[in-house]
Amino acid sequence: MNYIDLKNFRKYEQLYGDNGPAKIGHINYVIKNTNEDVEDLQNQINNLPVGVSQITAGSNVTINPVGGTGNVTINAVNNGVTQIVAGTNISLNPTSGLGAVTISAIGGPAPSVVGNVVYVYNETDLVNAVSGHSTGTVNYICMMNNIGLTSSINLPKTTTSWSKQLHINLMGNTLYDNSVGGLPYLIGRIPIDQNEALNVMQSWAFILENGSLRGKGNGITGTLLDLGATYNSVVRKLRLENATRGIYFRFCLMGRVEHVTTLNIGEESVYLDKGNWTGATNSNSQSNHTKIESCRVYNIGNNFAAYRVQASSGVEIANSISEGLAPQHHVYFNSENSPVVKDFKIKVFHIESSSTTAGIYVRIAGGFADINSVFSQYVNNLFVAESSSGSVNMIIRNVPWLPVGTKFRGIGNTKWVFTDIYDGGNLFNAATYWVSSTLPNAGQSVYWNGNTRATVNI
Repeated sequence: MNYIDLKNFRKYEQLYGDNGPAKIGHINYVIKNTNEDVEDLQNQINNLPVGVSQITAGSNVTINPVGGTGNVTINAVNNGVTQIVAGTNISLNPTSGLGAVTISAIGGPAPSVVGNVVYVYNETDLVNAVSGHSTGTVNYICMMNNIGLTSSINLPKTTTSWSKQLHINLMGNTLYDNSVGGLPYLIGRIPIDQNEALNVMQSWAFILENGSLRGKGNGITGTLLDLGATYNSVVRKLRLENATRGIYFRFCLMGRVEHVTTLNIGEESVYLDKGNWTGATNSNSQSNHTKIESCRVYNIGNNFAAYRVQASSGVEIANSISEGLAPQHHVYFNSENSPVVKDFKIKVFHIESSSTTAGIYVRIAGGFADINSVFSQYVNNLFVAESSSGSVNMIIRNVPWLPVGTKFRGIGNTKWVFTDIYDGGNLFNAATYWVSSTLPNAGQSVYWNGNTRATVNI
Protein backbone atom coordinates (compact mmCIF):
# COMPACT_ATOMS: atom_id res chain seq x y z
CA MET A 1 0.00 0.00 0.00
CA ASN A 2 1.39 3.45 -0.93
CA TYR A 3 0.29 6.74 0.64
CA ILE A 4 0.16 10.14 -0.96
CA ASP A 5 0.44 13.04 1.46
CA LEU A 6 -1.53 15.60 -0.50
CA LYS A 7 -0.12 18.50 1.44
CA ASN A 8 3.36 17.54 0.27
CA PHE A 9 2.37 16.13 -3.13
CA ARG A 10 3.73 19.21 -4.94
CA LYS A 11 7.06 18.66 -3.21
CA TYR A 12 7.12 15.05 -4.39
CA GLU A 13 6.48 16.24 -7.92
CA GLN A 14 9.29 18.78 -7.69
CA LEU A 15 11.70 16.25 -6.21
CA TYR A 16 10.85 13.24 -8.31
CA GLY A 17 9.01 14.46 -11.39
CA ASP A 18 7.59 11.52 -13.31
CA ASN A 19 9.45 9.13 -11.02
CA GLY A 20 7.48 10.10 -7.93
CA PRO A 21 5.50 7.70 -5.78
CA ALA A 22 2.32 8.38 -7.73
CA LYS A 23 3.80 7.00 -10.95
CA ILE A 24 4.03 3.30 -10.08
CA GLY A 25 1.21 1.33 -11.70
CA HIS A 26 -0.78 -1.66 -10.43
CA ILE A 27 -0.77 -0.65 -6.72
CA ASN A 28 -3.18 0.93 -4.26
CA TYR A 29 -3.16 4.57 -3.25
CA VAL A 30 -4.51 6.03 -0.01
CA ILE A 31 -5.28 9.73 -0.04
CA LYS A 32 -4.62 10.96 3.50
CA ASN A 33 -6.96 13.47 5.12
CA THR A 34 -5.12 16.75 5.49
CA ASN A 35 -7.94 18.90 6.91
CA GLU A 36 -7.71 21.11 3.85
CA ASP A 37 -10.87 22.34 2.20
CA VAL A 38 -12.70 20.14 -0.29
CA GLU A 39 -11.88 22.33 -3.28
CA ASP A 40 -8.15 22.09 -2.75
CA LEU A 41 -8.42 18.36 -2.13
CA GLN A 42 -10.41 17.94 -5.35
CA ASN A 43 -7.88 19.95 -7.35
CA GLN A 44 -5.01 17.78 -6.15
CA ILE A 45 -6.90 14.56 -6.90
CA ASN A 46 -7.66 15.84 -10.40
CA ASN A 47 -3.95 16.51 -10.94
CA LEU A 48 -2.78 12.99 -10.18
CA PRO A 49 -0.40 11.85 -12.94
CA VAL A 50 -1.23 9.59 -15.86
CA GLY A 51 -1.85 6.05 -14.74
CA VAL A 52 -3.81 7.05 -11.58
CA SER A 53 -7.56 7.40 -11.93
CA GLN A 54 -9.52 10.56 -11.19
CA ILE A 55 -12.35 10.88 -8.64
CA THR A 56 -15.08 13.40 -9.46
CA ALA A 57 -17.76 14.22 -6.88
CA GLY A 58 -21.37 14.72 -7.91
CA SER A 59 -24.00 16.89 -6.19
CA ASN A 60 -24.26 16.39 -2.45
CA VAL A 61 -21.26 14.06 -2.49
CA THR A 62 -18.50 14.70 0.01
CA ILE A 63 -15.18 13.11 -0.87
CA ASN A 64 -13.25 14.14 2.24
CA PRO A 65 -15.11 16.38 4.65
CA VAL A 66 -13.15 19.05 6.43
CA GLY A 67 -12.37 17.78 9.89
CA GLY A 68 -12.83 14.15 8.91
CA THR A 69 -10.33 11.63 10.12
CA GLY A 70 -10.70 8.90 7.51
CA ASN A 71 -8.97 7.93 4.29
CA VAL A 72 -10.14 7.34 0.74
CA THR A 73 -8.53 4.19 -0.63
CA ILE A 74 -8.34 3.76 -4.41
CA ASN A 75 -7.83 0.10 -5.31
CA ALA A 76 -6.23 -0.33 -8.74
CA VAL A 77 -7.20 -3.53 -10.54
CA ASN A 78 -5.42 -4.32 -13.81
CA ASN A 79 -5.11 -1.12 -15.84
CA GLY A 80 -7.94 0.91 -14.30
CA VAL A 81 -9.40 1.81 -10.93
CA THR A 82 -12.52 -0.20 -10.15
CA GLN A 83 -13.13 0.26 -6.44
CA ILE A 84 -13.10 3.05 -3.84
CA VAL A 85 -13.09 2.15 -0.15
CA ALA A 86 -14.27 4.83 2.30
CA GLY A 87 -12.54 5.41 5.59
CA THR A 88 -13.98 6.93 8.79
CA ASN A 89 -16.18 10.00 8.26
CA ILE A 90 -15.96 9.69 4.50
CA SER A 91 -19.20 9.75 2.53
CA LEU A 92 -18.70 8.49 -1.02
CA ASN A 93 -22.34 8.03 -2.06
CA PRO A 94 -24.95 9.53 0.21
CA THR A 95 -28.21 7.72 0.78
CA SER A 96 -30.10 10.82 -0.32
CA GLY A 97 -29.47 13.50 -2.87
CA LEU A 98 -28.53 13.49 -6.52
CA GLY A 99 -24.86 12.85 -6.15
CA ALA A 100 -22.73 9.98 -7.25
CA VAL A 101 -19.04 9.26 -7.41
CA THR A 102 -17.62 9.03 -10.93
CA ILE A 103 -14.39 7.11 -11.44
CA SER A 104 -12.73 7.95 -14.74
CA ALA A 105 -9.39 6.48 -15.73
CA ILE A 106 -7.09 9.09 -17.18
CA GLY A 107 -5.18 6.32 -18.94
CA GLY A 108 -3.55 2.97 -18.43
CA PRO A 109 -0.38 2.80 -16.40
CA ALA A 110 2.38 4.73 -18.11
CA PRO A 111 5.91 3.35 -18.19
CA SER A 112 7.40 3.69 -14.73
CA VAL A 113 11.03 4.74 -14.54
CA VAL A 114 13.32 4.09 -11.62
CA GLY A 115 16.83 5.18 -12.51
CA ASN A 116 17.76 3.25 -15.65
CA VAL A 117 15.00 0.67 -15.15
CA VAL A 118 11.79 1.02 -17.20
CA TYR A 119 8.48 -0.85 -16.82
CA VAL A 120 6.66 -1.26 -20.15
CA TYR A 121 3.04 -2.21 -20.89
CA ASN A 122 2.59 -2.13 -24.67
CA GLU A 123 4.47 -2.11 -27.97
CA THR A 124 5.05 1.65 -27.98
CA ASP A 125 6.46 1.56 -24.46
CA LEU A 126 8.82 -1.27 -25.42
CA VAL A 127 10.05 0.38 -28.62
CA ASN A 128 10.72 3.63 -26.77
CA ALA A 129 12.50 1.89 -23.92
CA VAL A 130 14.76 -0.07 -26.28
CA SER A 131 15.55 3.14 -28.15
CA GLY A 132 16.46 4.79 -24.84
CA HIS A 133 19.31 2.32 -24.39
CA SER A 134 21.25 4.00 -27.19
CA THR A 135 21.58 7.17 -25.08
CA GLY A 136 22.35 5.21 -21.93
CA THR A 137 19.13 6.21 -20.17
CA VAL A 138 17.72 2.65 -20.18
CA ASN A 139 19.68 -0.48 -19.24
CA TYR A 140 16.96 -2.74 -17.80
CA ILE A 141 13.43 -3.24 -19.16
CA CYS A 142 10.63 -5.06 -17.30
CA MET A 143 7.76 -6.18 -19.53
CA MET A 144 4.59 -6.04 -17.41
CA ASN A 145 2.04 -7.48 -19.88
CA ASN A 146 1.93 -9.79 -22.88
CA ILE A 147 2.92 -7.55 -25.79
CA GLY A 148 2.12 -8.11 -29.46
CA LEU A 149 4.46 -6.68 -32.07
CA THR A 150 3.27 -5.23 -35.36
CA SER A 151 6.88 -4.48 -36.36
CA SER A 152 10.19 -6.09 -35.50
CA ILE A 153 12.10 -4.70 -32.52
CA ASN A 154 15.55 -3.51 -33.62
CA LEU A 155 18.07 -3.42 -30.80
CA PRO A 156 20.47 -0.46 -30.76
CA LYS A 157 23.81 -0.94 -32.46
CA THR A 158 25.54 1.57 -30.19
CA THR A 159 25.05 2.85 -26.66
CA THR A 160 26.64 5.33 -24.28
CA SER A 161 25.84 3.02 -21.37
CA TRP A 162 28.91 2.24 -19.31
CA SER A 163 27.80 -1.37 -18.77
CA LYS A 164 27.44 -1.99 -22.51
CA GLN A 165 24.52 -4.35 -22.00
CA LEU A 166 20.74 -4.25 -22.34
CA HIS A 167 18.64 -6.50 -20.14
CA ILE A 168 14.99 -7.35 -20.95
CA ASN A 169 13.07 -9.28 -18.30
CA LEU A 170 9.79 -10.60 -19.72
CA MET A 171 8.48 -11.04 -16.17
CA GLY A 172 6.69 -14.24 -17.09
CA ASN A 173 4.96 -12.63 -20.07
CA THR A 174 4.96 -13.35 -23.81
CA LEU A 175 6.33 -11.22 -26.64
CA TYR A 176 4.44 -12.33 -29.74
CA ASP A 177 4.01 -11.67 -33.45
CA ASN A 178 0.87 -9.56 -33.85
CA SER A 179 1.53 -8.50 -37.45
CA VAL A 180 -0.77 -9.24 -40.37
CA GLY A 181 1.54 -11.37 -42.51
CA GLY A 182 4.27 -12.44 -40.09
CA LEU A 183 7.49 -10.70 -39.06
CA PRO A 184 10.97 -11.63 -40.33
CA TYR A 185 12.05 -11.60 -36.66
CA LEU A 186 10.61 -10.50 -33.32
CA ILE A 187 13.85 -9.05 -31.94
CA GLY A 188 16.93 -8.40 -34.05
CA ARG A 189 20.34 -6.76 -34.20
CA ILE A 190 21.80 -7.26 -37.65
CA PRO A 191 25.00 -5.59 -38.92
CA ILE A 192 25.18 -4.01 -42.35
CA ASP A 193 28.70 -5.34 -42.92
CA GLN A 194 31.67 -6.78 -41.07
CA ASN A 195 33.21 -3.37 -40.45
CA GLU A 196 30.11 -2.29 -38.54
CA ALA A 197 29.88 -5.64 -36.75
CA LEU A 198 33.50 -5.62 -35.61
CA ASN A 199 34.24 -1.95 -35.02
CA VAL A 200 30.88 -0.51 -34.01
CA MET A 201 28.66 -3.22 -32.57
CA GLN A 202 31.02 -5.61 -30.75
CA SER A 203 31.73 -5.75 -26.99
CA TRP A 204 28.03 -5.38 -26.16
CA ALA A 205 25.71 -7.91 -24.52
CA PHE A 206 21.98 -8.60 -24.70
CA ILE A 207 20.30 -10.44 -21.84
CA LEU A 208 16.77 -11.78 -22.43
CA GLU A 209 14.98 -13.92 -19.87
CA ASN A 210 11.90 -15.16 -17.99
CA GLY A 211 9.03 -15.57 -20.43
CA SER A 212 8.20 -16.69 -23.94
CA LEU A 213 8.64 -15.64 -27.56
CA ARG A 214 5.80 -16.68 -29.84
CA GLY A 215 5.41 -16.48 -33.60
CA LYS A 216 2.44 -17.02 -35.90
CA GLY A 217 3.76 -20.33 -37.25
CA ASN A 218 6.51 -22.01 -39.24
CA GLY A 219 6.94 -20.21 -42.55
CA ILE A 220 5.01 -17.17 -41.28
CA THR A 221 7.19 -15.75 -38.54
CA GLY A 222 10.87 -15.98 -39.47
CA THR A 223 13.15 -15.94 -36.42
CA LEU A 224 12.19 -15.18 -32.84
CA LEU A 225 15.60 -13.77 -31.82
CA ASP A 226 18.08 -12.84 -34.57
CA LEU A 227 21.14 -11.54 -32.77
CA GLY A 228 24.36 -10.35 -34.40
CA ALA A 229 27.77 -9.13 -33.22
CA THR A 230 27.65 -9.44 -29.43
CA TYR A 231 29.92 -10.53 -26.60
CA ASN A 232 28.63 -12.45 -23.54
CA SER A 233 24.95 -12.31 -24.50
CA VAL A 234 22.65 -14.55 -22.45
CA VAL A 235 19.25 -16.01 -23.34
CA ARG A 236 17.64 -18.00 -20.54
CA LYS A 237 14.42 -19.32 -19.05
CA LEU A 238 12.46 -18.92 -22.28
CA ARG A 239 9.79 -20.84 -24.15
CA LEU A 240 10.05 -20.52 -27.93
CA GLU A 241 7.28 -21.56 -30.29
CA ASN A 242 5.63 -21.21 -33.70
CA ALA A 243 8.35 -19.85 -35.97
CA THR A 244 10.80 -20.95 -38.66
CA ARG A 245 13.78 -20.44 -36.33
CA GLY A 246 14.07 -19.94 -32.60
CA ILE A 247 17.37 -18.41 -31.48
CA TYR A 248 19.84 -17.40 -34.20
CA PHE A 249 23.26 -16.19 -32.99
CA ARG A 250 25.64 -14.77 -35.59
CA PHE A 251 29.08 -13.58 -34.51
CA CYS A 252 27.97 -13.85 -30.88
CA LEU A 253 31.08 -14.67 -28.90
CA MET A 254 30.94 -16.38 -25.50
CA GLY A 255 27.15 -16.39 -25.48
CA ARG A 256 24.89 -18.55 -23.35
CA VAL A 257 21.60 -20.24 -24.19
CA GLU A 258 20.21 -21.73 -20.99
CA HIS A 259 16.97 -23.37 -19.81
CA VAL A 260 15.19 -22.84 -23.12
CA THR A 261 12.34 -25.05 -24.37
CA THR A 262 10.97 -25.03 -27.91
CA LEU A 263 7.88 -26.21 -29.76
CA ASN A 264 6.75 -25.98 -33.41
CA ILE A 265 10.01 -24.54 -34.76
CA GLY A 266 10.31 -25.31 -38.48
CA GLU A 267 14.09 -25.46 -39.03
CA GLU A 268 16.56 -24.88 -36.17
CA SER A 269 15.56 -24.20 -32.58
CA VAL A 270 19.04 -23.02 -31.55
CA TYR A 271 21.45 -21.98 -34.30
CA LEU A 272 24.98 -20.69 -33.68
CA ASP A 273 26.54 -19.30 -36.84
CA LYS A 274 29.08 -17.00 -38.40
CA GLY A 275 28.02 -13.69 -39.90
CA ASN A 276 26.40 -13.72 -43.33
CA TRP A 277 26.72 -10.01 -44.12
CA THR A 278 29.22 -8.37 -46.46
CA GLY A 279 32.80 -8.98 -45.37
CA ALA A 280 31.98 -11.79 -42.93
CA THR A 281 33.85 -15.08 -43.41
CA ASN A 282 34.16 -18.42 -41.65
CA SER A 283 37.27 -17.20 -39.83
CA ASN A 284 36.43 -13.62 -38.77
CA SER A 285 32.83 -13.72 -37.50
CA GLN A 286 32.26 -16.93 -35.54
CA SER A 287 30.11 -17.50 -32.47
CA ASN A 288 33.09 -18.95 -30.64
CA HIS A 289 32.90 -20.39 -27.12
CA THR A 290 29.15 -20.14 -26.85
CA LYS A 291 27.46 -22.71 -24.61
CA ILE A 292 24.03 -24.33 -24.85
CA GLU A 293 22.94 -25.82 -21.55
CA SER A 294 19.80 -27.39 -20.02
CA CYS A 295 17.69 -26.89 -23.13
CA ARG A 296 14.92 -29.05 -24.57
CA VAL A 297 13.77 -29.12 -28.20
CA TYR A 298 10.57 -30.80 -29.30
CA ASN A 299 11.15 -31.28 -33.04
CA ILE A 300 8.37 -30.51 -35.50
CA GLY A 301 9.54 -33.32 -37.83
CA ASN A 302 11.91 -33.16 -40.83
CA ASN A 303 13.30 -29.88 -39.50
CA PHE A 304 16.98 -29.48 -40.31
CA ALA A 305 18.29 -29.71 -36.74
CA ALA A 306 17.32 -29.20 -33.15
CA TYR A 307 20.75 -27.65 -32.46
CA ARG A 308 22.95 -26.35 -35.29
CA VAL A 309 26.51 -24.98 -35.11
CA GLN A 310 28.30 -23.51 -38.12
CA ALA A 311 31.91 -22.27 -38.34
CA SER A 312 32.24 -21.72 -34.58
CA SER A 313 34.89 -23.24 -32.30
CA GLY A 314 34.83 -24.00 -28.61
CA VAL A 315 31.07 -24.57 -28.63
CA GLU A 316 29.61 -26.91 -26.01
CA ILE A 317 26.16 -28.46 -25.69
CA ALA A 318 25.49 -29.78 -22.19
CA ASN A 319 22.66 -31.39 -20.23
CA SER A 320 20.19 -30.99 -23.07
CA ILE A 321 17.47 -32.95 -24.85
CA SER A 322 16.20 -33.39 -28.40
CA GLU A 323 12.88 -35.18 -28.80
CA GLY A 324 9.54 -35.05 -30.65
CA LEU A 325 9.20 -36.06 -34.29
CA ALA A 326 12.22 -37.13 -36.34
CA PRO A 327 14.44 -34.21 -37.45
CA GLN A 328 17.12 -34.56 -40.11
CA HIS A 329 19.74 -34.09 -37.37
CA HIS A 330 19.42 -33.81 -33.62
CA VAL A 331 22.78 -32.03 -33.52
CA TYR A 332 24.56 -30.68 -36.60
CA PHE A 333 28.11 -29.30 -36.44
CA ASN A 334 29.99 -28.05 -39.50
CA SER A 335 33.28 -26.15 -39.33
CA GLU A 336 32.74 -25.05 -42.95
CA ASN A 337 36.39 -25.95 -43.55
CA SER A 338 37.46 -22.97 -41.44
CA PRO A 339 41.17 -23.01 -40.61
CA VAL A 340 40.42 -21.76 -37.07
CA VAL A 341 37.51 -24.06 -36.15
CA LYS A 342 38.88 -27.37 -34.87
CA ASP A 343 36.81 -28.48 -31.90
CA PHE A 344 33.31 -29.22 -30.65
CA LYS A 345 32.01 -30.71 -27.41
CA ILE A 346 28.87 -32.46 -26.17
CA LYS A 347 28.43 -33.46 -22.54
CA VAL A 348 25.33 -35.32 -21.27
CA PHE A 349 22.77 -35.31 -24.08
CA HIS A 350 19.51 -37.23 -24.55
CA ILE A 351 18.19 -38.21 -27.97
CA GLU A 352 14.56 -39.20 -27.60
CA SER A 353 13.46 -39.76 -31.19
CA SER A 354 14.91 -41.09 -34.44
CA SER A 355 16.49 -38.92 -37.13
CA THR A 356 16.49 -39.13 -40.92
CA THR A 357 20.24 -38.39 -41.38
CA ALA A 358 22.17 -38.39 -38.12
CA GLY A 359 21.75 -38.24 -34.40
CA ILE A 360 24.95 -36.22 -34.09
CA TYR A 361 26.71 -35.06 -37.27
CA VAL A 362 30.24 -33.63 -37.22
CA ARG A 363 32.17 -32.23 -40.17
CA ILE A 364 35.63 -30.78 -39.46
CA ALA A 365 38.84 -30.08 -41.34
CA GLY A 366 41.45 -31.78 -39.17
CA GLY A 367 39.99 -31.33 -35.70
CA PHE A 368 38.10 -33.28 -33.06
CA ALA A 369 34.71 -33.75 -31.44
CA ASP A 370 34.61 -34.75 -27.78
CA ILE A 371 31.26 -36.47 -27.14
CA ASN A 372 30.60 -37.63 -23.59
CA SER A 373 27.51 -39.37 -22.18
CA VAL A 374 24.98 -39.52 -24.99
CA PHE A 375 21.87 -41.58 -24.32
CA SER A 376 19.79 -42.49 -27.37
CA GLN A 377 16.43 -44.14 -26.82
CA TYR A 378 15.72 -44.72 -30.51
CA VAL A 379 17.58 -46.16 -33.47
CA ASN A 380 19.70 -43.57 -35.27
CA ASN A 381 22.84 -43.29 -37.31
CA LEU A 382 23.99 -42.09 -33.93
CA PHE A 383 27.43 -40.63 -34.73
CA VAL A 384 28.26 -39.49 -38.26
CA ALA A 385 31.69 -37.96 -38.87
CA GLU A 386 32.89 -36.43 -42.13
CA SER A 387 36.30 -35.06 -42.96
CA SER A 388 36.38 -31.96 -45.13
CA SER A 389 40.18 -32.25 -45.13
CA GLY A 390 42.73 -33.90 -42.90
CA SER A 391 41.50 -36.34 -40.27
CA VAL A 392 38.46 -36.02 -38.02
CA ASN A 393 39.00 -37.34 -34.50
CA MET A 394 35.81 -38.63 -32.89
CA ILE A 395 36.28 -39.11 -29.15
CA ILE A 396 33.24 -41.02 -27.88
CA ARG A 397 32.93 -41.71 -24.16
CA ASN A 398 30.48 -43.12 -21.66
CA VAL A 399 27.59 -44.23 -23.84
CA PRO A 400 25.43 -46.47 -21.62
CA TRP A 401 23.05 -47.90 -24.22
CA LEU A 402 22.83 -48.57 -27.95
CA PRO A 403 19.40 -49.61 -29.24
CA VAL A 404 19.51 -52.57 -31.60
CA GLY A 405 20.03 -51.21 -35.10
CA THR A 406 22.19 -48.24 -34.02
CA LYS A 407 24.90 -47.42 -36.55
CA PHE A 408 27.93 -45.16 -36.95
CA ARG A 409 29.34 -43.68 -40.12
CA GLY A 410 32.72 -42.33 -41.12
CA ILE A 411 33.06 -40.33 -44.35
CA GLY A 412 36.60 -39.68 -45.51
CA ASN A 413 39.46 -39.84 -43.01
CA THR A 414 37.83 -40.42 -39.65
CA LYS A 415 39.57 -41.63 -36.51
CA TRP A 416 37.46 -43.00 -33.66
CA VAL A 417 38.37 -43.42 -30.01
CA PHE A 418 35.74 -45.21 -27.90
CA THR A 419 35.89 -45.34 -24.11
CA ASP A 420 33.33 -47.24 -22.04
CA ILE A 421 30.69 -47.75 -24.70
CA TYR A 422 27.86 -50.24 -24.33
CA ASP A 423 28.75 -53.35 -26.34
CA GLY A 424 31.88 -51.50 -27.34
CA GLY A 425 33.91 -54.69 -27.68
CA ASN A 426 32.05 -55.39 -30.90
CA LEU A 427 32.26 -51.92 -32.45
CA PHE A 428 35.21 -52.74 -34.67
CA ASN A 429 34.82 -56.39 -35.37
CA ALA A 430 31.09 -56.26 -36.12
CA ALA A 431 30.52 -54.37 -39.34
CA THR A 432 26.79 -54.31 -38.61
CA TYR A 433 27.43 -51.27 -36.39
CA TRP A 434 28.67 -49.28 -39.39
CA VAL A 435 26.67 -47.85 -42.29
CA SER A 436 27.23 -49.96 -45.40
CA SER A 437 29.41 -52.21 -43.19
CA THR A 438 32.26 -49.74 -43.74
CA LEU A 439 34.62 -49.53 -40.76
CA PRO A 440 36.64 -46.34 -40.15
CA ASN A 441 39.73 -46.01 -42.29
CA ALA A 442 41.91 -43.41 -40.57
CA GLY A 443 45.29 -44.32 -39.07
CA GLN A 444 44.16 -45.72 -35.73
CA SER A 445 40.93 -46.38 -33.89
CA VAL A 446 40.89 -47.56 -30.30
CA TYR A 447 38.35 -49.00 -27.91
CA TRP A 448 38.91 -48.99 -24.15
CA ASN A 449 36.70 -50.66 -21.55
CA GLY A 450 38.33 -51.35 -18.21
CA ASN A 451 41.35 -53.52 -18.97
CA THR A 452 40.18 -54.42 -22.44
CA ARG A 453 41.72 -52.73 -25.42
CA ALA A 454 41.05 -53.26 -29.09
CA THR A 455 42.96 -51.48 -31.81
CA VAL A 456 42.23 -51.66 -35.53
CA ASN A 457 43.53 -50.17 -38.75
CA ILE A 458 46.95 -49.33 -37.45
